[in-house]
Amino acid sequence: MDSRGSAFVQELGLGEWVPFSERLAYLTNLGAELDGEVITFRARIHTLRRMSAKLVFIVFRQQTITIQGVLQSFKARHELKGMQ
Repeated sequence: MDSRGSAFVQELGLGEWVPFSERLAYLTNLGAELDGEVITFRARIHTLRRMSAKLVFIVFRQQTITIQGVLQSFKARHELKGMQ
């Protein structure tokens, strides 16, 4: 990042700029201390299970480690079709 971009990041109060790849969390490092925190990770979608029209379970995979996420929609399916 050039000095102008770095100054912009500091002006926003975001602290020191860190490359995106260094901000990614590894699934092996996730623990109870991160409960309630927003994290960024890169993984493959291993399985999708639709439980209802508004609830989907997603299993994410990094090599041999998997975690389950929940995606909840607050809009009906027919309302989402117009957004695609």
